[in-house]
Amino acid sequence: MAKSAKSQPESIGAKPEMVRVTVTGLRPGVDQIVRELFLCRFSEISDWTSPQPVPNHPNLVSVTYTRRLR
Repeated sequence: MAKSAKSQPESIGAKPEMVRVTVTGLRPGVDQIVRELFLCRFSEISDWTSPQPVPNHPNLVSVTYTRRLR
């Protein structure tokens, strides 16, 4: 019996989803979180964007990590 296209999982041929993780705060705290995520083997430190200032919040920075889901 032949399988119809409907019986195949939807993920076949679909584009992988991109997920972003953003950390915002004072620079020392942001750096600490990125280091801790590295130590947990979540991401490489170099995979994060460079710290960007947060508009209207002069003491805050933001970094972003993007991961493609399979």
